[in-house]
Amino acid sequence: MEDNWPECLHQFKDNSVVMSALGACIFYLRKIVMDKDLLNQRNFRQFSLHDQQSTMLLDGQTLKNLEILINDHGKTVGTLLTVMDHTVTPFGKRMFRKWICHPLLKVDEIMERQNAVATFLENPDLVENVTKQLYDMPDLERKISRIHTGKVNLETFLLVLEGYKRSQSIMKMLQSFVQRNKIVGILGKLTGKSSEIHTIDPLLQYFDGAIDMERSKTEGLIPRRGCQEEYDKIAAEVEEMENRQKNYLEKQKKLIKSDLVKVVDKKKGIFIEIPAKAFNLNVPKHWKCVDNLKSCRRYITEELTETSEQLSASKLKLQEVMKTLLGFFLRKFDENYETWKTAVCSLATIDCLLSLAKISNQSNMCRPTFQVENQVE
Repeated sequence: MEDNWPECLHQFKDNSVVMSALGACIFYLRKIVMDKDLLNQRNFRQFSLHDQQSTMLLDGQTLKNLEILINDHGKTVGTLLTVMDHTVTPFGKRMFRKWICHPLLKVDEIMERQNAVATFLENPDLVENVTKQLYDMPDLERKISRIHTGKVNLETFLLVLEGYKRSQSIMKMLQSFVQRNKIVGILGKLTGKSSEIHTIDPLLQYFDGAIDMERSKTEGLIPRRGCQEEYDKIAAEVEEMENRQKNYLEKQKKLIKSDLVKVVDKKKGIFIEIPAKAFNLNVPKHWKCVDNLKSCRRYITEELTETSEQLSASKLKLQEVMKTLLGFFLRKFDENYETWKTAVCSLATIDCLLSLAKISNQSNMCRPTFQVENQVE
């Protein structure tokens, strides 16, 4: 078991203090029924107050005294977060809260943010276009975590893929702007050659090529022809049975010389149905009447029953394969969990920078400058 531990935990396996603290955390997560969801992600990092510290440490009392998150009355009115937070995505709001609670210490990082904000202030059309794209964006950060644990349905999975397509559109819009204006700094890093833009594209292309997105929204998970051999085989069986049923109906119409005959699928089974206005028709002897209603009569035949049973069996097999396929595609998606996660982080950063630009656009705002030589170590 220890061989499968994340490296961060493995180095502390003989440290009783660390293991006790970890045990307490796991006990709490189990109590609130979040242990499996979070622990399965294997996302462990060593907590350190001082190593490579790049942000200010603000404890709970300091946050309260400065009314960063809540005011003296326990409300959010007038707090720094309420005034400054103009983010429009759920993951952007979570990141902005972290930014507010953990202010940067390094001058060069602060200035990078200032430069990005200045770029947005100088290009209001860009701000408007990106913000519009960000509105109603699904909570990709939370949803990919649920995919990581395998606890999502098809609708959520398709929503995530659609969300990443929108995110790519946003990042490419910014990339074009950055390249055209030769911008560096944060925006250059987020859209540069090493960014997730270039990694996400082939991943989305794979799912586009493997799944019929439009049909899957209404018919369940439908892979594209040639992508899943087992599905194609059973789907062909279903199509063959449906064609046999259709051909059989056409034969029966010719047999009684009427187009009023139709096949209906009811809870009790599949029947040949004749409306009341066609009651005078002479039906074949091999038709067996099972329902004699005022509005219609329903019949069954041995051939129709046999075909219907085969069709139902094939459809059940197809449904089982579709369930298996969803698990397959979720695992395929999760193979690149870190890439998807980093892409969301990049999008959240854009949302946060836009929020700072919106608050900085007010008339009583200014840009502070720093004297690097007097920086406190």
